[in-house]
Amino acid sequence: MVPRAGLRFGYNGGMNAKEQLREFVEGLSEEEATEKLPWMIDRGPAPALTASQRAAVERALASLGAGKKVSNAEMKRRFGIA
Repeated sequence: MVPRAGLRFGYNGGMNAKEQLREFVEGLSEEEATEKLPWMIDRGPAPALTASQRAAVERALASLGAGKKVSNAEMKRRFGIA
C-alpha cells in the first residue's frame, strides 16, 4: 500500500500512535479496510513450529549462510507466478 498524502510514516507531527492509526484507517477505502482488518486483529501468539518446520528453517538458514540464493524470477517460475 502506498501511504496516503499527509500521512507521514516515521515522523508523526506530534500525533500519538492512536491518532496515527485513526488517520491511516480514515484514509482507507472500504475495500482496503476489509483487506487490512484481519491483520489488525490480535490473534494471540503464533503456534509453535513442528520439529520438521524447525528443521526446514534451519536448512534454509544454512543454505542462505552458505551463499545459496534463488532469484525472484526463479521463485516465480517455480511457483507459477506471472
